[in-house]
Amino acid sequence: MLTLDIIAEVRRRHLVSEKSISSIARSLKISRPTVRKHLSAEIEPVYIRDSQPEPKLGSYKPILITWLEVDYQLPKNQRRTAQHLFEGLVDEGYQGAYDSIHRFVKLYWSSHTGHLGNEGVKLKKEAYLSSKYR
Repeated sequence: MLTLDIIAEVRRRHLVSEKSISSIARSLKISRPTVRKHLSAEIEPVYIRDSQPEPKLGSYKPILITWLEVDYQLPKNQRRTAQHLFEGLVDEGYQGAYDSIHRFVKLYWSSHTGHLGNEGVKLKKEAYLSSKYR
């Protein structure tokens, strides 16, 4: 599979530099049909992942959800960060990466922001300005 950078380079070399398909294929070490395919495409391909696999997090999700529900009852400044939750899961035996925990926690809090009252809304702050600055 070609990266988007190489696809852009194919299009640039053909459309701007006016190089032949054969020379582009030779210099980038890709086949001529591949070069033709990317030149004939009207829009550039965009990679969109359908779902994020979480194989190592799977069995630890109930523990994490329980911790997040407990944290939900606490004031915002007393809640555990994703890093602290990750460290707790490592103590429980979790061997996955921090990124999956961070992504899961972010998704959890974004789905619960409607229930958090004003925490999801930026409030207008007022400040005193002397007549000198008005």
